[in-house]
Amino acid sequence: MTTPEEPTTTGRTADRPREAPGRAAWVSVVLLLVGAAALCLWRTGDRGLWSSHEARAARVAMTMLDTGDWVVPQLAPGEPTYQKPPLFYWLVVLASRAGGGEVTPLAARLPSALATVLTALVVYLLARDIKGHRAGLLAGIAFVTCARLMWVSRVAVLDPLLGLWVTLALYLFHRAYRRGAGWAGYLWCGAPLGLGLLTKGPIALVLPATVVVLFLLWEAVRRRLAGGAMATLAWPCCPSRGSHAHAPRRGSGTASSVSMAPGNGSGGAAATPPPSGEVPLQRRWGPFLSSPGQLSPAADTATVLNGPHPAPASPGPPSLGGRGVASPPWRTALRCVPPALLALAIAAPWFVAVHLRTHGDLTLELFVYHHLCRSGRIVLPDPAVAAEEGTATGTVPATASWTDYLDGRKRGLLVSQILAGRGLDNRPFEAKTRWTHYLARMWGNTFPWSVFLPGALVWLVAGPGRRKSESPLALPVVWLVGGTALLSAMAFRKSEYLLPMYPALAVLVGVFLAETGAARGRSRFWDWLLRVGFIGVCLAAAAIGGAVLAMLVPSVYGRAMAAMSNENDRFMFERVHGLMVDHPAATVSAVMALLAAFAAALLAWWRGRLVLPVALVGAGVAAMLLAYVSVCVPVIDEWRSHRVFVERVAARVPRDETVVVSMGEDHELFYLMRRAGVSFVRDPDGRIWPVAGRPRGPTAIVYTPVHSYLVMYREEFEAGPLARPARMVDREPEAHRKPLVLCVPVIRYR
Repeated sequence: MTTPEEPTTTGRTADRPREAPGRAAWVSVVLLLVGAAALCLWRTGDRGLWSSHEARAARVAMTMLDTGDWVVPQLAPGEPTYQKPPLFYWLVVLASRAGGGEVTPLAARLPSALATVLTALVVYLLARDIKGHRAGLLAGIAFVTCARLMWVSRVAVLDPLLGLWVTLALYLFHRAYRRGAGWAGYLWCGAPLGLGLLTKGPIALVLPATVVVLFLLWEAVRRRLAGGAMATLAWPCCPSRGSHAHAPRRGSGTASSVSMAPGNGSGGAAATPPPSGEVPLQRRWGPFLSSPGQLSPAADTATVLNGPHPAPASPGPPSLGGRGVASPPWRTALRCVPPALLALAIAAPWFVAVHLRTHGDLTLELFVYHHLCRSGRIVLPDPAVAAEEGTATGTVPATASWTDYLDGRKRGLLVSQILAGRGLDNRPFEAKTRWTHYLARMWGNTFPWSVFLPGALVWLVAGPGRRKSESPLALPVVWLVGGTALLSAMAFRKSEYLLPMYPALAVLVGVFLAETGAARGRSRFWDWLLRVGFIGVCLAAAAIGGAVLAMLVPSVYGRAMAAMSNENDRFMFERVHGLMVDHPAATVSAVMALLAAFAAALLAWWRGRLVLPVALVGAGVAAMLLAYVSVCVPVIDEWRSHRVFVERVAARVPRDETVVVSMGEDHELFYLMRRAGVSFVRDPDGRIWPVAGRPRGPTAIVYTPVHSYLVMYREEFEAGPLARPARMVDREPEAHRKPLVLCVPVIRYR
């Protein structure tokens, strides 16, 4: 006997398929994408290329435009760079051609901005497939307004593009798995994986593969528990194999039999209710251990809370999403092999071509150094120790830098050293962080939505969703936890590397807000949990605002500066603090506006709204970013970029002369000089223009009138006299982050 179909609080029945989003829903999605684009592109091209990654990408794109060589990335003709694959550079070139053929800061950052907008769309689609349009919209808002993402999306780095390919691949996998697709359905996952390999190398394949393997392992355990140990713990949404499920009739303490169609995992026998006083395992771990195939995916939280539901109209094996047969995990794993092969087929042509062009140099540096040595636990022989041990044993080469290992004669020895586990501990500060580095970074980078994450996890384990017939949130959970654990296990850690995890967190938070919001008034605990989330966001915003206002106190500002160890952070904080001191009224007004937005969000939620308070929280965070970009960034750029100095150099130096640049690597300076048409030559070893205190090269170039201008750091110029006398004719302000000077010889040869 089956229970009659009962309407839900939203007016839909439990078995009615989820309706496609209407016109109003699609308008809201378009508004979300337009807002994301505006957030990513607002005054994006106004500042200089501060980061070396940005300037490096711009230099490589300029070389591709000038030489037409799109195979080997080069900083300048004849100066290859082997750090990353070329897809990001190709997109910068295409954006530059669309913008007039010049590589501008906007063209360099456009791929990151567009990748963020497209990732927001994929996040919406993933959350919509799990819970519906409202959950998708909330997840999209949460993703776009993550604090760290709003800034990284405006920077010319590879991580937003990598995040797009990882998110798209996992979304296609989730969709194919829910529909019970065949080999062809999974094949499409390989396309974004191949593009990810061309974006950042093997991590684009390793990260999604790790998530999928962990997810399939979890599914195998869940199915075994649901079919074995769960056979003795009858629960309305977890029918035992070979039995009819029993569920208590609503409004009474007795149990009534709920008929199950054959073939859906019930088998036709009756299950024994759990012993009195025993908490069923399904009640505790329902979202993960629930057996698929009994409830319709359209059943929302309010419907589940109202009581048991009939079996699906069409009998068949257990399915996910009600649209297809859920394949066994081992069969799904086999179906993931063709996508991996497709990804390799997409990326292999470039890797083979560049391997042949560079005689294996790029392969050695990209895979061995940047992945095994930096991201892994393998490090190279120490040059100083190598010289001593090499003299004593003759087994270790005496080398001074990594580039020496590109010598083909030493590759075999390099591989033997790596296999032997020997290494060079020349790691930068990113490689000296602890494995817990990402835990704190995740909390701050995804603010304010990270405040809702603990509540989402509690709801996921013990909330109303415990009675669902499927576990669609298992993939986002494994994605977030497993992906973060994988990145934490690597030796080289940067905040930007966490960006592919943001979509998973946004989906969890979006579904949590949608589900608990739909069931408001039915459970005091879940209402209280959601209330705590919004109050926590307001309190966190108040704490941040109080900390900002406290910086106006000199003693507090001094302690904050002393606690900062990063030079860039200290420099930017000093400039922002100067603005705050000069405009205290504007600072207080900005903080009060942020608190007002969050308070309005709390009030809107208290009055029964759901989308509006989330939108207000996101709007408050976005407004703070736009204010920072509009007010603070121009001031910081004035003291951080070399643009004004290079313009003066271009006006002073004749076109037929070549400027000698004494530093070895300053990508923004080289980009600006090349864009301004200033001919220059790098001279880090003092071969052209010797500098006192520097070791002179073995073949110093004779001074000629062509090399009559020198650009060097001001602190180096003032540290000691030059080996060849010169006088300073132009300089950047002393308060500049890295002030430069322009020198000419005391005696000019004409």
